[in-house]
Amino acid sequence: GETARLRDLQARGGQVNRVGWSPLHYAASKGHEETVRYLLSQKAIVNAPAPDGTSPLMMAALSGKRAVVDVLLAAGADPSMQNAQGLSPADWARSANHEQLASYLDQAVARKAASVPAAAGTHSGGAVQTYGVPERVEQPDLNRVQTVTVEPEPAPAADSSSSKPASSGSTSRYFDLDRFDKPVQP
Repeated sequence: GETARLRDLQARGGQVNRVGWSPLHYAASKGHEETVRYLLSQKAIVNAPAPDGTSPLMMAALSGKRAVVDVLLAAGADPSMQNAQGLSPADWARSANHEQLASYLDQAVARKAASVPAAAGTHSGGAVQTYGVPERVEQPDLNRVQTVTVEPEPAPAADSSSSKPASSGSTSRYFDLDRFDKPVQP
C-alpha cells in the first residue's frame, strides 16, 4: 500500500512484473486500491498467475475489497480463472466469508460466459479458456537430433555480510525490501 515507495523502487529498477507472486498480488491481497491502480497503469499483468495459479483477482476477493475487485475486472481480470486447487475468485471470497462479493463474482462469470460466442474449443456449452496455449500443437521431428549444452550455475559466494537475521527490521517476511533503500555502490 506504499504507492510512493513503489514509485521510488520502480525508478531505481524495481520490476512491476515478475515470475511468481507479483507486486499486484500483494497489493490486491491487502485491498490497496491506489497501489493496484498504479501497478495496472504501469502495465502489471492483470491475470498474472502465482506459482500455484492464484491470480491477483483471487487475492482481492480474499481481501473482500469490492473496489479493488472492480478495478481488476475493469482491467480485464478473468473471474473464471482457477488456481491449481481448482479455486476461483468467488471461492476465495467465500473462504473469507465475503458472501456478497462471492455472488458478485459468480455473476461476473455468468456475464462473461454469456458474452463469449460459441466457437471452436467449446465443451458443455462454455468456452474453454486456454490462456495462450494453442489448440493444436505441432509434433516435434523425432528424427532430428539436437545437442544442448547446459552450463551449471556457479554456487553463490559465501558472504556473511549479506545474511541478515529475521529481526533486522526488514519490511517483508518474504523479501529483504530494505536492500532497495541502500545506496548503489559504483
